[in-house]
Amino acid sequence: MLVSSAVIENIMINKNGEIKIIDFGLSNMFDRQHLLKTYCGSLYFAAPELLSAHPYIGPEVDVWSFGVVLYVLVCGKVPFDDQSVSALHEKIKKGHVEYPDKLSRECVSLLSRMLVVDPTKRASLHEVMAHPWMVKGFECPPSNYLPHRTPLELPLDPDVLQIMVEYELVSSEQQASNELTYLLTSSQYQLATKNWHARYSQPELYDESIQDPTLGFHPLISIYYLVDEMLKRKRIKEESNKARVSQKQSQQQQQQTQQPFTTTPQMAQASNFNNVPASHQRTFSTPNPDPRYLQQQQEQQQAPVLTFPQAAYTSSHQQSDTIPATTITKNQVRNESTPPPQQQIPSEAYNSPLFRKLKLQAVL
Repeated sequence: MLVSSAVIENIMINKNGEIKIIDFGLSNMFDRQHLLKTYCGSLYFAAPELLSAHPYIGPEVDVWSFGVVLYVLVCGKVPFDDQSVSALHEKIKKGHVEYPDKLSRECVSLLSRMLVVDPTKRASLHEVMAHPWMVKGFECPPSNYLPHRTPLELPLDPDVLQIMVEYELVSSEQQASNELTYLLTSSQYQLATKNWHARYSQPELYDESIQDPTLGFHPLISIYYLVDEMLKRKRIKEESNKARVSQKQSQQQQQQTQQPFTTTPQMAQASNFNNVPASHQRTFSTPNPDPRYLQQQQEQQQAPVLTFPQAAYTSSHQQSDTIPATTITKNQVRNESTPPPQQQIPSEAYNSPLFRKLKLQAVL
């Protein structure tokens, strides 16, 4: 695909630092066997061959446009500018670029290989990605992140053809099927497919001059690859979502089965506990009783039952000398409010020497 609208405004960066290119309204599909004659795009980023109305293949135009984008990123201005449109045309066609002194030699080397007027001498995309300035800090050139592709074989996927029609990439499924069948059965594609398999099975027979059937062999084949890869990503995402939902449901069911069963008084009144499944009923084990405790319980059961209040003063374990409450007379019961009787002092005490001495001191 040719990105003829590669300008600085169409390069987006998301929150993860990933670069996204937008606005493919002026893009085009190219074929290395045929030249393009579509002249469009922004003037500041247009290649000299576009302004000169020369036929072109496609990728070399993108190299020039991305060279202008890189110059804007590192210098903060466009390499060619003038208030007059005709003068700007002449500057672009001449390709004279001034590089600020602050740029490194590696950066100037890359820009000088991309901003070349002659498209045949301009750097290719492979050279740009493998340039020392691009791979600085990395072990190898950046990946194109294309999925692994294999040469197409018949029959074609009807779902892919249907999406191609829905996206208005082709006029009809029958037309797309006929054109793809013609391309896949051609001798050129068969030779490219055979060479592609030799690259992995018999490297000594691989011919680098033969075009790779999985990379830009024909625009219609490239469209088929893109739509097929899009459908595969959607299917993988749907399967992943279904697996996530199924796993969540199984975890909830497992938690419900492991949760202990509890009953409240309200639940016991509303339903009979006998209806509860046996798996949810709790069983309690009774500890073995002490033999002395059993003997004491047996003695208490065999003891005679005494009537109150005699039972309060009689025990089966020991005899008591306490008089039952029924034998206490009224004269023997003393009211707590009545003061106790005074003790009588014997008459001999008054004749004692100590008493006489105390009495004498009281008189004095």
